[in-house]
Amino acid sequence: KSSIVGSKLGSSDEVWTDFLIHADGFSRFVICNVEFTDHQAGRSIQRILEIETYRMMALVGLPNAQKAIPSLNTIEAELSSISLSLVRENLADQNIHEQPPKKVDMEQILLQKIIDLAARLEKISLENNYRFSASLAYFKLVQARIQELNEIPFRGLPSIGEFMERRLVPAMNTCQSVGKRQVALAERIAHINDLLRTRVGLLQEQQNRQILQSLNTRASKQLLLQQSVEGLSVVAISYYTAGLFSYLGKAFKSIGLPINPDSFAGLSLPIIFFFVWIGMRQLHKKIESQNTNS
Repeated sequence: KSSIVGSKLGSSDEVWTDFLIHADGFSRFVICNVEFTDHQAGRSIQRILEIETYRMMALVGLPNAQKAIPSLNTIEAELSSISLSLVRENLADQNIHEQPPKKVDMEQILLQKIIDLAARLEKISLENNYRFSASLAYFKLVQARIQELNEIPFRGLPSIGEFMERRLVPAMNTCQSVGKRQVALAERIAHINDLLRTRVGLLQEQQNRQILQSLNTRASKQLLLQQSVEGLSVVAISYYTAGLFSYLGKAFKSIGLPINPDSFAGLSLPIIFFFVWIGMRQLHKKIESQNTNS
């Protein structure tokens, strides 16, 4: 059902329309010219045609906004779910100490979801931002042309300005609201993305710390094992050296010296053991010094 819109342009000239598109694809405007000169009438007709043209151009952004709302609702719901998962993970950290690798994997999954949401939102923004900006620019032109008409409304009938306030302004508010919602969602996604990346970094640091602790424990065990092996090496080297001294005692006895080879080897064993131990310690210190310098 159409409603008639009319107003005075000046003191006596009038404009009437219903802003409906008829079967031939055109809308109808009736202008009653009483006192306008040809120049004034031409300017008034031009302003009215521009109002209708710019109104239609401004409304082009409305379908984009209506189409984007369900997608934004879905993105917002998924973002809320990710935020809730992040809160649950923080609470779980306080009660259950899971293995860091498992935690990092879970955070990586949430991070991948955030990246997916950001890509989808960026696609929607690229499709809509230019259209919303154009709609706002055309809307400002409509308002400027309405002000130039200097309307005087009839009692009981809406003027062109009142019609635009009732029909066009809500559509433009919808476009602006969707545009602001896109920006707000992008900021929320970026914020949660930063939180997740920080959390992943902390978990990786915890994992690296545990790896270093494991390496330190392993290095301590290797050091103990190395010290044990060094002790066995001292004994083994001393044993074989004592055997050589036994052969030396036999050589001395063969040339006529009054020496018992077994006694000679047994008495020299503490001395051999002492010097072998000193030599192993010096070698160990030299290796440690080279490792420290490198």
